[in-house]
Parts: sequence; structure tokens; C-alpha cells
Amino acid sequence: MIIAKFIGKDSSQGFKKNKTYFLEVPDTSKSEWKIIIQNTAGAEWCPYNSLETFLKNWKVLKVV
Repeated sequence: MIIAKFIGKDSSQGFKKNKTYFLEVPDTSKSEWKIIIQNTAGAEWCPYNSLETFLKNWKVLKVV
């Protein structure tokens, strides 16, 4: 699990800017995306092509 603050564009994929989320990273081995994050408390999710693009939109606070 990743605890991270969303720093991307407000309402992008349903995420709210400056809100902290508990995220999980589902298995992407059968996906075209390198990283997919999903909000553990809701339906929001977002695919990323690389770790760099993920980090442009999120400030990781803790990895559990």
C-alpha cells in the first residue's frame, strides 16, 4: 500500500488535488500500462506509463 498526496490536476480521474489517499498497485502483468494505482476506499484509479509520470502527480508520503 502507498500513502500519497495527489498533486496533479484537480478531479483528474476523480482524484482531488492536495487530498491524501491510500493506494494499491494491482498486478499489471497483463496490461499495457506499467503502473496502475487504485484508491483503496473508492472507485478511483489511474494508469501510468512510468514511475516518473506517477511521481509528477503524486507525493508519496509512505509505503507500507
